[in-house]
Amino acid sequence: MNVIKCVVKNPDTGKRVSRPNPKDQWQTKEVPHLRIIDEEVWQKAQALKVARVNACSHFKRRPAHLLSGLLRCGICGAGMSVHDRDKTGKTRIRCSAVRESGSCSNRRIIYLPEIEKAVLDGMRQQLKAPDLIEAYIRKYNQERRELAAQANSLRTALEGKRDRVEGERQRTIDLVIRSVIAEEDAKQRIAELKAQLSLIEAQLCSLDEPFSHRA
Repeated sequence: MNVIKCVVKNPDTGKRVSRPNPKDQWQTKEVPHLRIIDEEVWQKAQALKVARVNACSHFKRRPAHLLSGLLRCGICGAGMSVHDRDKTGKTRIRCSAVRESGSCSNRRIIYLPEIEKAVLDGMRQQLKAPDLIEAYIRKYNQERRELAAQANSLRTALEGKRDRVEGERQRTIDLVIRSVIAEEDAKQRIAELKAQLSLIEAQLCSLDEPFSHRA
């Protein structure tokens, strides 16, 4: 693609500044001989990229803090939010209702590391109880089974779709071989089917990744 640029001068510095012209003035031309990779590899890479984006629910950005979104004000029930950081860099929090509307009487500012330590210490003590350990293991195994069932169900659906798309691709190729349709007419459809197959294969490859990371 050839993007024509216009050159102007910065009125303050007098230096030349290059700026791309509007898109409607761009000149484009296909140059397949300059490709670094072939079309099939490119389509597979794009399909894998889409599949990873679609799987993002398993890789959500981690909270900024251990207890982000979990702390509530004991007076009004509103969430606790970051107030500031002291000179040593420690985070302090307060009731968000105070900051946003002043409707809460709880003006106390608390150090977040102290709250996190208190919560973790409490969890350590509670998790020493055998019945709580048993409940944790039971819940963990249940979630593992549910994730496995969801993955198997999705895999079955994707494999069925892959077989249907591959079947259509083979039928289209057979029609070209038998001269029922012209190769030129079928080229675009075959390319679309190959792209669909690449996307499905990428989705199948990504199915086990989130589950394996939890093992």
